[in-house]
Amino acid sequence: MHLPQSDGKFRLQSPDSVPVMMGAADLALIQQMAADLPDQARLLEIGPWLGGVSQHLADHGTLHVVDHFRWSAQNAQNHPDLLPVGASFRPLFERHLQTQGKAARLSECDISAFEWTGGALDFCLIDAPRNREDLWLCLRQVLSALTETGVVLIKHGLNPAHLDMMALIEVLITHQVLELVLTGQPGWCNIAVLRRGEAGTELPTKAELALWLKTPCNIKRLPKDGPPERALLMMAHLAELAAVGETTAAFAALRQQRPDAALLAAWILLEPGIAPNTAETGAFAAFADLVEYHHSADQKINWAPPDHSLAWALRHCWCAYVANQNGQAFALFEIVAAFEAGRIRDLLPKETAK
Repeated sequence: MHLPQSDGKFRLQSPDSVPVMMGAADLALIQQMAADLPDQARLLEIGPWLGGVSQHLADHGTLHVVDHFRWSAQNAQNHPDLLPVGASFRPLFERHLQTQGKAARLSECDISAFEWTGGALDFCLIDAPRNREDLWLCLRQVLSALTETGVVLIKHGLNPAHLDMMALIEVLITHQVLELVLTGQPGWCNIAVLRRGEAGTELPTKAELALWLKTPCNIKRLPKDGPPERALLMMAHLAELAAVGETTAAFAALRQQRPDAALLAAWILLEPGIAPNTAETGAFAAFADLVEYHHSADQKINWAPPDHSLAWALRHCWCAYVANQNGQAFALFEIVAAFEAGRIRDLLPKETAK
């Protein structure tokens, strides 16, 4: 089962006749967060497309927008009769806002060249990045400018098709650079809503970030009253680690988690859409099976002996690994080799090898 990305995506006719690339749930969440802004708020929208969201944001303060305003191949494929690839859509954006009697301050540039110099920010909507590097570049510019009550909304921040972006958000939450905002949004809305955390004055360096990404959150159980989106982000980080071959870190983080129905539900939503590196498909399949096994119940019952199949061999070894907190890694490939050699019971404690 896949998480819907949004309803009504790529609509050229919205209720207000200005084009939007977001569904009704996305727009409702954006308007919900904008409604709480203070008077004379400063708002920034990165990636406004043709202004369907901009027209609403402009009602809540001074709006700044950033885009390269170049019609992409994807735009041309979705709307073949509107503009050719590479053409500027800035005139369309300006015309749409002018027709609605709205105004925005425009910066026409790529994300990599953007520098925010507009002062304190109360609201930032990021809808341009489709990868971790671009999202990092955006956050680098706006994080220190956010006010104490300021919020940043990241489109696709909860989209399983963008595990790398989700993993970035998760590690920034883990290290208290950002924190999730409890919004009550529906599960199919893939916008992550965040505010600055206790350590959120600046982003880590790229070297620090690389280390963080290899060290998942060790929260054993989710807070019951916290934002439910945290479960999806936590499991997305583990999924990305396993998908790119960092299985040792992924297994270590999974062991720290207490069996949790919310984490299992998040995994079930994520897993069908994950495309692991070709060389890692076998390891990822083993990890996926053990995630569901680990979160299925507190007390595990192994209905088959360890030499019944490789899946059961891994499950028996997983129980021993979870019980034995001696710092050793889960030796996936050693287990596979032992099973294939017919000596899987040699890897298990005597009392569980029967």
